[in-house]
Amino acid sequence: MKKSTLSAFALLAATALSAQELECNNPFIRAGESFQINIDLKSFEKEIEDQLPEGVEYDSHGFGFQSNFDLIIDEPGQHTIGPFTFDWNGTLVSTNEITVTILPALEPKEALFVNYIELPNGEHYLITEEFIEGKTDEDDFIGVEGDQIEGMNLRNCRMLTTSAENDEGTKFSYRKAIYIVSGSSEYQSIDEGIFDNDPDEIVWQCECKISGGPVLSLGY
Repeated sequence: MKKSTLSAFALLAATALSAQELECNNPFIRAGESFQINIDLKSFEKEIEDQLPEGVEYDSHGFGFQSNFDLIIDEPGQHTIGPFTFDWNGTLVSTNEITVTILPALEPKEALFVNYIELPNGEHYLITEEFIEGKTDEDDFIGVEGDQIEGMNLRNCRMLTTSAENDEGTKFSYRKAIYIVSGSSEYQSIDEGIFDNDPDEIVWQCECKISGGPVLSLGY
């Protein structure tokens, strides 16, 4: 029994000392939108909370050794999270730091907003955001036909559906869809032909409907 207890403690210590990487789960964050950072150090939630930057709202949850922190930052710009430090039985443990880019919040209106971004690690994403006035079904939102983009493939679509309200008090349904782009290092031409329905208004935030137009690079 004693040997088993020591082995378990050694495993726990090895996990705590080796799993120090902070990770962010969202490549495209708006001001006021919740995003998640993950760390495999369940025992140190309180220490992380005490070391978060001023102005960051948070909620924490997790399973096993992993802690997940849902953060909200209202101020657009680049924000550094971490590094966090802990005392593990007299050994100082430090995490990495991550920089997240917080984009300005959108003013709700009946429109489809389109962005094409590249992260420093070389990953490319197509992001669509749509507001529809009033309550609506998921099928009412506009989708993307990935095979309509020459030389590109879309995969692993992630979606967030919620509600929003403009300054006049008009309520909207909102959906953000994030597509990982593969198959080409540069997009060819992204235009309204990629959508499975005709939007009333498209806001091309990175001029990505123009072949060779600029890509929004986010400095994570």
